[in-house]
Amino acid sequence: MNRSSDADFQREIGEFLDVEEFLRFIAANALLVNLDSYLGGRHNYYLYLDPRDNRFRFIPWDQDLSLASFGGGRGGASGNLLDLSLLRPARGRNVLLTRLLALPEHEQRYNAILEEIVGTVFNRESLHAIVDRIEAAIGEAMVDESEASRLRGEWMAYQGFGRGPDPRDFIDSRTWYVNQQLSGKSRGTVQALGGPGRF
Repeated sequence: MNRSSDADFQREIGEFLDVEEFLRFIAANALLVNLDSYLGGRHNYYLYLDPRDNRFRFIPWDQDLSLASFGGGRGGASGNLLDLSLLRPARGRNVLLTRLLALPEHEQRYNAILEEIVGTVFNRESLHAIVDRIEAAIGEAMVDESEASRLRGEWMAYQGFGRGPDPRDFIDSRTWYVNQQLSGKSRGTVQALGGPGRF
């Protein structure tokens, strides 16, 4: 991934990586503004070598800082997290993602995946309905836990870490920004910070 020629990369990456699943993994993390992931710190995922076809697959893990909660919500290190770029969602240089999306067939497929997700589940109406169902099921417990957390003096309650926007505010803002990007009216915010420019 780091040293092959462009031609070798294009020809061989599909032998090592399930590209379709990887693009879906990236699209989901980008739409959810999950920078506490492969997009932001090269962590919070499992890399699984599937014995059925000897290709790697990314499995998400530890998604608790999705919804623009990593880095303090709206601001972040490099601008508005709610407008995180869909085409350049990784913080810093990410060789695998950059090289994949530089190939027209993979960029087109990635865009098609984004359109598919936005057209089915990642839209304002669908997401608000999900939040409504969750709140109906656990709303009372959330209130009790918030008070218990405050009384325990948990540090996260005072530092703002993991405190993103309200889920409904996230949905309203993120779906608007996503639609702006998909319609070509915006390129989104690129996060400049991150780890080394490797895999």
